[in-house]
Amino acid sequence: TVLGIEAFGTLINIVLSVVLIFGHLGFPEMGIAGAGWGTVGGSVASALLALWLFFRPRERAEFNTLAGWRLEPGLFGRLMKFGGPAGGQVFLDVLVFNVFTQLVGRLGDAAMGATTLTVRLNMIAFLPMMGLGQAICILVGQRLGGDRPDLAEKSVYTGLRWTVGYMTVVAAIYLFFPGLIVSLFQGGKSPAEFEAIAAIVPGLLVCVAVYSLADAMCLTFGFALRGAGDTRFVTLVTFCLAWPIMVLPTYLVVKSGGSVNWAWWFATAHIFAMATCFYLRFRGGKWKTLRVIEPDLGEPEDS
Repeated sequence: TVLGIEAFGTLINIVLSVVLIFGHLGFPEMGIAGAGWGTVGGSVASALLALWLFFRPRERAEFNTLAGWRLEPGLFGRLMKFGGPAGGQVFLDVLVFNVFTQLVGRLGDAAMGATTLTVRLNMIAFLPMMGLGQAICILVGQRLGGDRPDLAEKSVYTGLRWTVGYMTVVAAIYLFFPGLIVSLFQGGKSPAEFEAIAAIVPGLLVCVAVYSLADAMCLTFGFALRGAGDTRFVTLVTFCLAWPIMVLPTYLVVKSGGSVNWAWWFATAHIFAMATCFYLRFRGGKWKTLRVIEPDLGEPEDS
């Protein structure tokens, strides 16, 4: 259902963007502003479709979606307790990699272009992993809610096999076909500019290939801990490891005029460190005793 909602919003976004950017169907030609309004229209369309699905008769009958609007402070506070750190972890993750990218940009245009291209390639592989991670997160929450930590653990290791298998294939492509991959992204760059970038990217893809398997563990166990409600630990690890292992060493590389490859090896070390911490926390088993929503808080009150 969620995929369908997103697909619908994307379709509306594409149609509106084409119409508004180029001025079709009687609309004025708006250029980049039209792309912005197309994105807004797609988001609004997704939200309206989600609301319609949420309140349609089947959902009203099964989940009583028209009732239960009264604020329950205990449940709300509990959701904020677990949701706040989870949001903070995403914010820190994005912040750290933005700082990393900005620092690498000081090593020159070629280093910046190679880093940007490598990040784009990594995102192609990373986004399906995010979907698998979210599925693991949901399954862990469901199993723990049903008081079946054994099934929760089984779900995590099943997910790990999928993530490791997927990232193994991706890593092999990065290692054995770097030239072919890079050639697809030349775009409008001049031959000299693209040649400088293309000379750097294969070395960076080696780093990505190496940390891909660690990233599979990082996402699998990180999402598992979040699904169990151990969100503070995930956020704390993200904050404490990123700066001393990745950001500060990258800054020193930039100050000394070092190679961009060193910066990416520090990023690789950061991913390995996070994966190790999440795995050890998961193996410790404390997460099995956590519950995001306790039974007494999750049951609706009689009206």
